[in-house]
Amino acid sequence: MPGLDEEMVFRAGILACLIAACGNNSKHRRSPLVWPMLITSILFGLVHALNLDPHFHLHFDISTFLDTATFGLIIAALAVNSRSILLPVIVHNLLNVLAFFRS
Repeated sequence: MPGLDEEMVFRAGILACLIAACGNNSKHRRSPLVWPMLITSILFGLVHALNLDPHFHLHFDISTFLDTATFGLIIAALAVNSRSILLPVIVHNLLNVLAFFRS
């Protein structure tokens, strides 16, 4: 379940720390959540879009970045709204399985 470790790092770790740093103590104050969700999504996209080849050249795939950053934003919204990483883990792994069979 590769989605589990990524969700633990990005949603349970980074997103939760950024939300705590923003001081969001009320579930009705959504605007402070926008920046933590965007930052986490951009980092998620970068991790997937940056690749190091065997000659140690760094490559960046903009299409992969846009796809995974968008997906990361949706998953971050699921995590914030459900207040859990269970649904994000399930959705992440489901999409990984669908992508595997599509390729």
